[in-house]
Amino acid sequence: MSHPLPPILPGASPLLAAAPARSAHRNDRPLTTLYQRPSRHEPQWLCSVRRVDARGRMIDKAVFPALGWSPGVRLGYNLEDNIVVVGRFGNPELWITAAGDLRLPARFRRKTGIHTSDRILLAAHIAEGILLLFGPGAVDLMITGKWKATPSSGEGR
Repeated sequence: MSHPLPPILPGASPLLAAAPARSAHRNDRPLTTLYQRPSRHEPQWLCSVRRVDARGRMIDKAVFPALGWSPGVRLGYNLEDNIVVVGRFGNPELWITAAGDLRLPARFRRKTGIHTSDRILLAAHIAEGILLLFGPGAVDLMITGKWKATPSSGEGR
């Protein structure tokens, strides 16, 4: 004994007829809420990949401010194997420009093997206040060391 619901027609309901008129200046875009499931893993590193531009700058608007590096900050570095460790220590040869970019002078780039137009993996450890720079060679060695791929019959692992 189910009874079908009567159809609802526009203007047929006294409640709908009494509703205020819509304004012509109203934003009709839908409201959206993006849901991100919380991660079970609390990352220790904030990572980004950035290209070195023709003037030796790396532009990143998230990593440098997260480290507390504002324009004018001078930074030192150590070269450990193929990885460059940057921080507020040692002889300050690098700096944050007025626009908030990390400036890598030509002498530094020659020492570290980083070239303009290279993509650099940035890994910032916020608690330690250091930034690791992995150039293309360092990334290649890191991946090769973890993934000991051997040429086979063309099949994946």
